[in-house]
Amino acid sequence: MFEAVTARSSHRRSGVRAALAAATVVAGVCGAPQLAPLAAMPGPLGVLLTADGGPLANSGIALIMGPSMMPTPSLQFAETVNELFLEPQGFAGQLQVLTTPQEPYMLDTSLATGAQILFDKVQELIESGQVDADNPVTVFGYSQSAALTTLAMEQLQEAGVPSSAVNFVLIGNSANPIGGMLVGFENVPEIARLMGQSDVTLGNPTPNDLYPTSIYTLEYDGYADFPKYASNIFSTLNAIMGMGIQHVAYMGLTPEQIAEATLLESSPDSTISSYMIESEYLPLLWPLLFVPVTGKPLYELMEPAMRILVNLGYGNIEHGWNDGPADVPTEVTMDPQVIDWNEVNAALAVAAQTGWNNFVDAILDPATYQVTEMIDNPALAPLLAAGDGVGLADSSDVQGMLQGLTNMMWESLVGQYLDPAYWEAQG
Repeated sequence: MFEAVTARSSHRRSGVRAALAAATVVAGVCGAPQLAPLAAMPGPLGVLLTADGGPLANSGIALIMGPSMMPTPSLQFAETVNELFLEPQGFAGQLQVLTTPQEPYMLDTSLATGAQILFDKVQELIESGQVDADNPVTVFGYSQSAALTTLAMEQLQEAGVPSSAVNFVLIGNSANPIGGMLVGFENVPEIARLMGQSDVTLGNPTPNDLYPTSIYTLEYDGYADFPKYASNIFSTLNAIMGMGIQHVAYMGLTPEQIAEATLLESSPDSTISSYMIESEYLPLLWPLLFVPVTGKPLYELMEPAMRILVNLGYGNIEHGWNDGPADVPTEVTMDPQVIDWNEVNAALAVAAQTGWNNFVDAILDPATYQVTEMIDNPALAPLLAAGDGVGLADSSDVQGMLQGLTNMMWESLVGQYLDPAYWEAQG
């Protein structure tokens, strides 16, 4: 994963358990619309489309919404979205940035307001004759703006807008049926109660029977891909680490990575197509990659076995996403899971040998002993690419980009609790 984006970023060289889970749920998902029309983008670059041009080929307008704390996405953000997630599906129309609240606090209010803004804009496009069943509008959402589309879809359906008139493309979706934190913890009473006190209503997964929806998820993104078995401490901690790494890395992906995403199984006649983008690195061990000399060998030693232990939280040993139809809500449970320890032990034995071989290779690799600046570490390349993709800083201002990414991750995890406005909202 990280090697794939190095070229793209190389120009920048210049109880207690419930409370913890509740805090992480609140942190990351948390007027008239302002629209900025953008010029149509050039055709797809090296991405193969289906024979009919792709599911978005007839769409002439795309409404682009940002994640939490980004109410009005930048021009660079919109262009990156188009290159990575729209053009590969055949879109060749006009991009319009849609301003929505994206407040980190009072999530219910922010979601409801954003959904109303989106609904009003789609209705406006339909009434003006720019959108109909033959010329649908495409809606893009990321994180909180992905979650608010659930409410907007329900409003559109009630207003009689046909399914063929609107397409949705969502990334980092906290309302993702299979792993979204807003969905998974709905039936955990302690967390649901704590969330309700913070103006966060759990539930409301992306509907699987209203409008065509493509959902892209980075493996181990804790907000969109939380493990079913939360009692697995390795899996839960890995997901929490993924909130600060995977969740902000979508805009640093390459078209090739997205084209190679795994299409998960959905229910018959479902309107959801759910794609999982596999992660080369494990978030839980990712910090080791920044330790000079010893970090990389230790990572290589531990990663194969640790990945198996992490994946167990998702109900398997092969991959880091929950089993079952991707459009059916997955409930998080604190109950222990039934494990075939013969299978697990056999897999761990193989992983231990693989880890040892990788460790030896790293020890013998001369590059291991070359201490480089943090900015040149390949593990950081996807986040730098993401910072560039969302327009956090000029490509020449590496320090500013890193600061922007740091601020985003800090605010996402704990920053709101240091803001007096949050505590005033609690009344």
